[in-house]
Amino acid sequence: MRSFTETPWHSQSHLLLVIACLSLLGNALGALSSCEKVDDCSCRIKGSGGKSDQEINIRSLGYSDKTKAPRFGFKLYKAPWEYAYNPCYPWSDGTPNCKSVIVCQRSYNKHDETFDVGDVTASWTNDATNYYVEYKHGEKTSIFTLKCDATAKIPTLSFLSQIENKYKFILTSECCCPGTCHTPTPTPTPPSRGSISVGSVICIVAAVLIVVYLIGGMFLMKFVKHAEGLEVIPNKDIWVNLPGYIKDGFLFVVTCGKHSA
Repeated sequence: MRSFTETPWHSQSHLLLVIACLSLLGNALGALSSCEKVDDCSCRIKGSGGKSDQEINIRSLGYSDKTKAPRFGFKLYKAPWEYAYNPCYPWSDGTPNCKSVIVCQRSYNKHDETFDVGDVTASWTNDATNYYVEYKHGEKTSIFTLKCDATAKIPTLSFLSQIENKYKFILTSECCCPGTCHTPTPTPTPPSRGSISVGSVICIVAAVLIVVYLIGGMFLMKFVKHAEGLEVIPNKDIWVNLPGYIKDGFLFVVTCGKHSA
């Protein structure tokens, strides 16, 4: 039986194989978990090993107020083109091509030359190292790499590249870190001061009608019918007996009709 003698070539091959296996194992262990789309502004990473789910939520990075949008205004990133981006909330720049967009491209030299390069519908993707949010319009696609920086309280946008109809950017913010930012809670609108309810209006109208009825009736009885004393009260008998009617009605309700006079 022939014995096998290990040569330097075999030793080197074994070493390379071990390094390759360790590299693949390291990539597998360090790979990002997939982030499933929740809506156009967030995705959810499922927890594992007893950990709870986490969201990447960029809603707070956009301006919902259309008078302030876009959050990232037109900036010359690569001549002759400028780009503007408002996460989550569609906006318009006043030109026909950029109405209700998320990402707009504009000529630096001719501001009425614009192109929609990203509508509101977003796609969430990731590879082994980064999470991405993408916006499409026709054949054009804007891809934003989400760079997690826990110290970036103020978000920043940088241009990466343009290859044909693909526009690549880097969005840096603490909100790009899983579990950091959440959907803002709407501020409740305080009730306006001095507002009058429907019930109050009815009571005021009823009181005014009663006062007008009494004053007008008293003038009529006094100067037309020349009544004196209590006789000037219009329909005096009703008003005099009204307290008794109220008392009888109250007793009837309390005793369920069993009260006897």
